[in-house]
Amino acid sequence: MTFIGIDGGGTTTRMFVQQDEQEPKYIEFPVSLKVKSGDHTSSAKKLLEIIADQGEIRDLSIAIGLAGMSREENQEALKNAIKAQLEIGEVRVHVEGDATLALKAALSGSDEGVLVIAGTGSVAYARSKDGTMNRVGGWGPETSDEGSGYWIGLRVLRHYLRMFISGNTKDALFIAVTEALPEHVSSPREIANLLEREPLFPASLALVAFECANQSEGAMAIIREAADRLSEMIVEVSEKLAHPRQVHLSGSIAKHPIMVAELKQRLDEKQFTLLTLNDRAPAQKALEIAHLL
Repeated sequence: MTFIGIDGGGTTTRMFVQQDEQEPKYIEFPVSLKVKSGDHTSSAKKLLEIIADQGEIRDLSIAIGLAGMSREENQEALKNAIKAQLEIGEVRVHVEGDATLALKAALSGSDEGVLVIAGTGSVAYARSKDGTMNRVGGWGPETSDEGSGYWIGLRVLRHYLRMFISGNTKDALFIAVTEALPEHVSSPREIANLLEREPLFPASLALVAFECANQSEGAMAIIREAADRLSEMIVEVSEKLAHPRQVHLSGSIAKHPIMVAELKQRLDEKQFTLLTLNDRAPAQKALEIAHLL
């Protein structure tokens, strides 16, 4: 039997593979399995290409936490697409959102607490001792995702464009963005065309702000504003929890040391304890779920 646990975010896929009772093997890929424009089949094919590279797959039990899979109808559609692509023996598939998988990894049993995920997107979940769940954010970049990588990256781009127009090319954040942009992309029109081709491109610029935080007031202002938004999400989502409150941080933005320090400044007096979730923990939890299918 082959057991596979997958945590698929907006830009990175993390996976544990275990053959029978052998030691699990951890693999990480800089690709996203996220379903785009309702094309579950393409995501299923990409997933199975990754699985095929791991060697012979016998009867398969696979659990997946995937960005954009919070709705049951989408989970069922992806499950069916995966099964349709497989021509092996018994196949068991579990699909859920990456946020709920991370919550299971962060909070065991009846523990109460908060999980904040800020990577490409952002969302906050709270679970009370009686199992009541509350959620803030996570509805996509158009209406939500405050403080996320996309949110930060978009403001980094706006900063760059203001400097481009004003001629202030010595700004540290401007220089860093110039180096990060694709070749032959620099002007407002070229950037607009890039965003039409790659709508989530701004998320790739988020970490540039952190790299420039000590040299650019503009970069630090963006980070502080993101910390404000994430702190507001944490306070709102945890209103019904008892004090003190544990907050588990997940994702490249939430776990960045500068962001952790900014959040700590805002939340210490409100009796919040910040904890960082191991990057591999959700995929490990998915593997546990795969064993129970």
